[in-house]
Order: sequence, then C-alpha cells, then structure tokens
Amino acid sequence: MAKTTHSKYKNTGLLFELLVRQVTSDAMAGKNSPAISIIKEFFKAGSSLSKEVVVYQTLLRTKFNSEQKADTLIKEVLSDYAKINKTDLKRQRYNLISKINEAFESSAFFKTKLPEYKVYASIYNVINSRSLQATDRVKNIFTLKEHICTQPEQPVTSNAIVKEFKAQETGLRDLTYKLLLEKFNKKYTALSASQKSLLKTYITHTTNGPELAEAINKHIYKVTRLLKSIDSKLTDKIHSIKINEVVSQLKSKIDKPVKDGTFTALLSSYELIRELKNG
Repeated sequence: MAKTTHSKYKNTGLLFELLVRQVTSDAMAGKNSPAISIIKEFFKAGSSLSKEVVVYQTLLRTKFNSEQKADTLIKEVLSDYAKINKTDLKRQRYNLISKINEAFESSAFFKTKLPEYKVYASIYNVINSRSLQATDRVKNIFTLKEHICTQPEQPVTSNAIVKEFKAQETGLRDLTYKLLLEKFNKKYTALSASQKSLLKTYITHTTNGPELAEAINKHIYKVTRLLKSIDSKLTDKIHSIKINEVVSQLKSKIDKPVKDGTFTALLSSYELIRELKNG
C-alpha cells in the first residue's frame, strides 16, 4: 500500500483555522475581510464541511488523562466522520479552495505557520487511515492520543463522555467565535465583556443586513455614551479632543452598511474606554 502524504489543501481543519486567522489579521489592519463571507458560506450549519470541522475541533480541543477515554473519543469521532457524505465533502472542499484562491494570494495564505500543525496533520491521517500503511496508522493514532492526554481531564462520568462529543456539533459560529476570541485576546491581553459581545455579534450574523446594522448601532450608541461620560470628567484637553474625534467618527457610521473598519473602530474604542477608566 502506497504511503499517503498529508495535504494541507485537503485538511478542512487547517483551512478553517487559516480563515479564522485571516479574519483576525484583516480586522486588526482595518480591512474588509473576505474570509468572513467564506466562513459563513461554506461552514454554515449542516454542511459537510462544518461537520468535518467539528471532527477536527473535537479531537484537537478535548483533553483526557486516560488513554482508554482517548481511544473512546477517537472511536466515537471516527464513527461520526463515517456518516458524512464524502461526495458532498469533496465537492464543497473543492469549491472552498477555489473561493480562497480567488480571494487571497494563495502562497501567502497557506504559508502561515500553525503551532498545532502536526496535530492537524495527524487528525487528517487518522480520519483517512484506510489509505495509510499499518505503521503510519499506528504512528498517527499515538500522536493524536498523546495530544489528547497532555492535560488532566476535568471530573466527568463515563456516560457524559459521548454526550460531550455530541454537544460540540451545535454551532459552528460559536466555534468561530471561540477561536477568534483566543486570537484577539493575544492582541488585547484579555477582551472585555463588551468586546466579546461585539465580536460575537459580528460573527453570528449570517448576512450583512438590517439585524447586524441594528446590533452595531447599539454598540455605537453605547460607546459614544461611555466616551462622553468619561470626557465630562477629564481635565486634559488633548484627551478630550481625541475622544470627541472618535465619537464623531463613530456617529458617522450609524445606519450605514457595516464594514470591517466599523467593527475594528468599535473594538478599539472599547479598549480606549478601558484604558481611560483604568488610567
């Protein structure tokens, strides 16, 4: 049997992770991110790609300190993976790669180094293990079990284990939010409750329509109100001028189509509010 080489272009877990990172990178640069619409189009609830991402994320994020439970996890996840329509999956992945290549310069998009690349590759090889030699199957399974068992497990009953796996099938948007939250936290140390709410609002709306505009307007009203309150207590004219400029810019975005720049401005404004309050 020929040895199968891991392909990052076929690794749905990697593709999803790279798109999430692209959203973060573009938002920090104040750019409109095509990655958001790509995620919403290809990883919507019920799609074969969304189901496969759950497979990757379950094996990547679940931690146990028991090899027996790790074995059970892998077995259950492989059982779920077997139920995914592979024809659909192949077609959707092909279209996803085409859309990524249209939206981004592919060599730059795919060159991003991921710290968990080896684990992603092992998951890919394990779920495609039928095309691997026996020695390679064993090697990848042990790499994966080692990853799963690197941290102590939380107290959990044996009956709750499978329930835990199944529960992760609900809400790719929540998963996107959690992954983005991890990456934004690296930028801002730790996001405030308001920043988390803003981030979740932006990711969970499926279209850039009236509902998103209304939700963003509420954040703008909240931010401008907080900034004005802070400004009324300031004696520093320079800070006051800057605050008024921020307020003016935010007000100009009310009832306008929501762009990534609006989201970034709000995220930064919440950070400014926190700094001014702490200062």
